[in-house]
Amino acid sequence: MKTYYKKVESLVFFLLIWVILNENARLDTILIGAAISLLTLTLTNKLVGFDFAEEFYESPFAMVQYFVTLMKEIYKGSFDMFKRIFTKNIHPTFMEYESGFKKELPLVLLSNSVTLVPGTATYERNGSKLFILSAEPDEASVMADTLSLEKSLEKLEAKR
Repeated sequence: MKTYYKKVESLVFFLLIWVILNENARLDTILIGAAISLLTLTLTNKLVGFDFAEEFYESPFAMVQYFVTLMKEIYKGSFDMFKRIFTKNIHPTFMEYESGFKKELPLVLLSNSVTLVPGTATYERNGSKLFILSAEPDEASVMADTLSLEKSLEKLEAKR
């Protein structure tokens, strides 16, 4: 029964994302979003062999914390890049970041989160080591931002 509730929670989570992206909550939007959410969860489970409800989605509160941290880093990176572009202060820097994660899913989420932040990109991953390209020459600043994303994902992982 617990698995059933997890699947319903996952469906509602994807449905909420659909409604937010469509910027309306009309009945047709909700019905189409429910159908697409169900199809997405089913196909992901059948074709890829990955059950979102079992593998990842456990704590709505931890997930919200992760998204808030990610949005904060994206906005901070946006303003930093805006300033760097207009002051012509872009110094590409390559760096390595050793993550504490051993499982594939949190590593993929962390590397994708780093890439979503303006001015940074994960260009390679070897085990738990991320190779990051950054427009910020201060390696400590980039590492601190990446660590905050990792800590947020650790909370999400710890809820499992």
